[in-house]
Amino acid sequence: PNPCVLLGSKNNNAAAEKDTIMSITQYGLLTIGLCLISLDAGAHVSWSEIDSQICPTEYTCSDSPLALQAGSTITVIYDVVVVHEGPIKIEFSSVGDHALESTTLNTGLPENFGLNTTQVTLPDITCEHCSLKVTGSGYSGTAKIRLSDSGQNTPDLADAIAPDEINHLMVITEDNQLHMQWKNPKTDFNQVIILQGTEPLQAMLIQGAAYQMDDIVGNAKVAYIGADDYWFTDRLQSDTSYFFKILTSDLNWNVSEGVSYQTTTTELGNNTPMVTLQAMQAKQAATLVDPDIGLVSVSVNISDRDKNDQHTISWAGTDTRLKNMSENNSTYLFEPSHLEPGDYTLRVSVTDSGSPSMTSSGEITLTVRGISTPNSTTSNASGEKGGSVHFLLLALLSLVCVMGPISHSYIKKIYK
Repeated sequence: PNPCVLLGSKNNNAAAEKDTIMSITQYGLLTIGLCLISLDAGAHVSWSEIDSQICPTEYTCSDSPLALQAGSTITVIYDVVVVHEGPIKIEFSSVGDHALESTTLNTGLPENFGLNTTQVTLPDITCEHCSLKVTGSGYSGTAKIRLSDSGQNTPDLADAIAPDEINHLMVITEDNQLHMQWKNPKTDFNQVIILQGTEPLQAMLIQGAAYQMDDIVGNAKVAYIGADDYWFTDRLQSDTSYFFKILTSDLNWNVSEGVSYQTTTTELGNNTPMVTLQAMQAKQAATLVDPDIGLVSVSVNISDRDKNDQHTISWAGTDTRLKNMSENNSTYLFEPSHLEPGDYTLRVSVTDSGSPSMTSSGEITLTVRGISTPNSTTSNASGEKGGSVHFLLLALLSLVCVMGPISHSYIKKIYK
């Protein structure tokens, strides 16, 4: 049996528990570790399938709404990864935001480990951006859905009316970044299109034509297409005026006139890069260098808020006894075997390409240890013992001369 399944399921049967323990023993401690990792990672409950449409991610069933028929009864499959004590419930929101509005469709569903199948009857209404949420013990997974009479993502060919504009637009502009947030229309809405340029926009989208990211439209480009209600970019130039137009479109690509917005990015000045050094020897971080175990590498780690900056690295000021063997300027590589014991300092300076350019420096001191030598006390003790033995042998020879032959046992006794 699969030990992960056994660990995740609730089973009060003694025989089953015994089988669980035997299975865990067979698979070993490594399997237990893998099971615990899999149980703890990801969502505790999430959608697996909705009306035979597979949900690709753990938390959100899809990035674009799933087309479903209003008022129909569909089969759904939810996946319980970690079992809690609470029951499962399924909720519906016609505005796609369960914090604002939700209706419970099913409740008291079992929270069994693994895949669980049930049926849900959808509300008999139409909505472009609604959602289904499965919840258990505070954990949830959400699926974006679209309810229509046909249940298909087919456009209404008789529709030639553009959707309403976005509203409640809020914009925050920084050095080279822009945060934009808005509210989408609730009906007849498919997606938002944002045009961007550095001059007043003279771009006109063609009704019924489909567009993609980075398409050029007049003196603007398509900077964003999607159904979200926010957009962020950090690819702007500092101290530059930008012109935006935020438009809405429906499934027929009927496009609204758009909401215009103009902003100027600030010039916050160039940021100083941050520099740190790390020394490695024998694949281990080290500041105490062993001269006998191979090369030492010191790498430069640079952190710079100005993401587009380039950096020039200089090792000037580094101890000249350390000979750099690296071809990569971001790493200093040297052989320690010929170095005398003591401290050696490496210094680096990093200059960015901003205006004005900023320089930061860092240093690290490494200690090369000495080669160990025999203990002098031990040597003296050995010498004293050796001298005593020599003296004893001379004494024994003298006894032989005076007393004649001496037995082996007597010699051993004297030596002891």
